[in-house]
Amino acid sequence: MFERLRLLRWAMTTKIDPGIKVDSGTASRGAPRWMGENHDAYSKEGFSKNAVVKRCIEMISQGVAAIPLELFKKSTNEEIEDPKHPLLMLMNQPNPFQDKLQFFEELISFFYIDGNTFFNTVAGKDKKIPAELYVKNPKWMKLGISDDGLPRQWVYSNGQDTKTFDINYVTKKSEVFHFKTFNPMDHWVGLSPLRSVADNVDQNNEAGAWNMWMLQNAGMPSGGYETDQTLSKSQYDRIKQQIKANVTGPKNARSSLITDGGLKWVQYGQNAVDMDWLEGTRASARTIAFGLGVPSQLIGIPGDNTYSNLEQADLAFYEKTVIILFNKLIAAINTYLTPSFGEDIELRGNLDEVSALEPRRKEKWEKIKNVDCLTPNEKRVAIGYDKLDDPEADRLWVPAGLVPLDEASDLLEGQEQENDDESSDEEGQDSGVGGTDPDEGEPGKKPKPKDAPGDKPSRPASGKKYIRYRERHKAARI
Repeated sequence: MFERLRLLRWAMTTKIDPGIKVDSGTASRGAPRWMGENHDAYSKEGFSKNAVVKRCIEMISQGVAAIPLELFKKSTNEEIEDPKHPLLMLMNQPNPFQDKLQFFEELISFFYIDGNTFFNTVAGKDKKIPAELYVKNPKWMKLGISDDGLPRQWVYSNGQDTKTFDINYVTKKSEVFHFKTFNPMDHWVGLSPLRSVADNVDQNNEAGAWNMWMLQNAGMPSGGYETDQTLSKSQYDRIKQQIKANVTGPKNARSSLITDGGLKWVQYGQNAVDMDWLEGTRASARTIAFGLGVPSQLIGIPGDNTYSNLEQADLAFYEKTVIILFNKLIAAINTYLTPSFGEDIELRGNLDEVSALEPRRKEKWEKIKNVDCLTPNEKRVAIGYDKLDDPEADRLWVPAGLVPLDEASDLLEGQEQENDDESSDEEGQDSGVGGTDPDEGEPGKKPKPKDAPGDKPSRPASGKKYIRYRERHKAARI
């Protein structure tokens, strides 16, 4: 009875169409479905009170926000180099109160806290083209589900103002943009990434609280004072007041308590060494960072961050978390927002400006540089540069010392023959030292004809190809 009255009152205050019900997140419909039912817990206990969660979300959101946006034509894959294009101007200044970095940081932060994030559009002079974008807190968003089970309205109600955003029944689009995580328990709303690490967040927070309690109690674990005698009420009150005034609290650390009547301290719990809370805190911090997609080396856990692996951790963080999330978000924005400015355009990220990806770019450039089956223009296009107008840039260039495999045997044979000729010449010179001219031949034989001046020396036929290669390579070297 009270549940029906509450639902009736809620429907009257939010002014939802009577034919539309609000999804409860289960198979039954008719109950209110508040976005992020644990939104406050995730915001306070997770983001506000846990340094690991806050730092991880800030790193992801700031990394996504810092990637520059570019506009391309889909049909020709050409960049639209117009900084005053309405879409680029809108993304760089979504509203008068936020720039691109602040807008995307808030959008991604809500996404990681709640699992859902929203922004609504405000039309300008041309009502078909959005002029401003505003992020909405998912805590105040409610989803209206019709009798056929499909979403029909988003209702934003913060207790003071209520605004309804209708969802087109055909196109499923609305004046509010919704970006969510996958949720196996609910088809229409996302699951907070903090839900999977909630227990580790509690452990981390409790470890910090336990440490603070230890500091406020002079570093002593829980225990009590005992005596074999029976204390009167006045003695009990006096000792209790003395303990409270002189022992407990951070100002009384290491102070002594003077008592009488055989009073002694009895420890009830384990000491700090036995509990090993410091290592437990680090272990929970690693699990939290892992669950959010941030390498533990980047959040400053002692023993994890070294100069040798810090660069690789930063590279893995961008490749496995930041860029994947950026691509998903930009794809959703291209589906929802970009068609209002033209059907043949799309937003892309300029990853060449991301310094963390420099090792990958260097590796790619070195690989393309050493490829011989590409022309200079093809290499320039592969690394993101424009083609050159020089016709020579469209030709294949190979090292001058390379020869075809089938002619390599002729080349080797020519080299061997030349070596034999040089050896013969040296022997002939040596034989002429004794006064006998080798060109005159032996007595009784006709002397060999000498080459006329200007004639090329005769060489065996097997060395002709070698001469051709040698002259060609010499010309190439010149």
